[in-house]
Amino acid sequence: MNPLELNIVDFDLASVLGRRLAQVSKGALTTYGHLARSLGDVQASRWVGQFMVNHEHGPKCACHRVVCADGRLGKYITGDVGEKRCRLELEGHRVRGERVPMFSTCLTNLSGDAPLTRLSKWQQRLAEQRELSCANSIRTVAGVDLSYQENRAIGAYVEVDLDSGQVTYERDVCRRIGFPYIPTYLAFRELPVLMSLLDAVKRNRSPADVIIVDGSGIMHPRRGGIATLFGVAANIATIGVTKKRLVGPLLNKELRLMDPQLVFDDVTGETLGYVMRASATSSKPIYISPGNRMTADSALELVKRTLHGRRLPEPIYWADRVSRRAVSQLKGAESFMP
Repeated sequence: MNPLELNIVDFDLASVLGRRLAQVSKGALTTYGHLARSLGDVQASRWVGQFMVNHEHGPKCACHRVVCADGRLGKYITGDVGEKRCRLELEGHRVRGERVPMFSTCLTNLSGDAPLTRLSKWQQRLAEQRELSCANSIRTVAGVDLSYQENRAIGAYVEVDLDSGQVTYERDVCRRIGFPYIPTYLAFRELPVLMSLLDAVKRNRSPADVIIVDGSGIMHPRRGGIATLFGVAANIATIGVTKKRLVGPLLNKELRLMDPQLVFDDVTGETLGYVMRASATSSKPIYISPGNRMTADSALELVKRTLHGRRLPEPIYWADRVSRRAVSQLKGAESFMP
């Protein structure tokens, strides 16, 4: 299966949402969550809210007809909630303060394709191709991370020496992005950038034996975090290291330094990875899970080898720095453009 068969870099979710919003006619209402569910996942509610205050707005726009689930008016694109209230009242809605009472009786029945459902199924199919078996010989390790500048992403790849943690090679690429940030759908934003980054590395050298990704591996609701999908799509060994826990209970909140605790699915009992406090200067943990061609234990042991006193493993610590530096250089170059 072609990993980019959905042409995800050009998947215009904003246009889909715009067409869905146009269905909310005069006298009707909808909610941020209702719109998100019509796209296929209520997880998109926050992005829907961001869209409503940052879209192309015109006199016939229906964005004033989108309210919160409890009837609160929410924000308005002009910055004046009073204007939103006035427009709703002109259309026959009773507004008390900043709330529309009994608004659920006039929710619009939205129709159309649910693109996030289709994307999550693709994500799950690709994740099912993962291999959770340890790489035979690990001599080199790298990290990848992304930083953003408006509608562009800078992807950085950094190899480090396994013993010293010193940087031995770095590469970055810049690519335009079109998919918004929606929790658990990070791959559709970052995977095209990471694939381009890996291609750039391959033009100069063979990639590292294992790549640590700033993101989840199988510690993901669909077992398809960015580390897993990148590993499968590129046919490489990957590990996911993240500062956020997307799934699995945290049994012990008092973590001792370098004392990893298992993270598992509380329904199936499946081992998803480990949580560990990695730095004496930070009480916040990291979450480690295999992406592809690694086991949970081998992922943990390799990450331990790349920790040198910081919260994050050296490969993704430096990949973060390289991507941020590239963004700063990009901003500086643009500031001098005529």
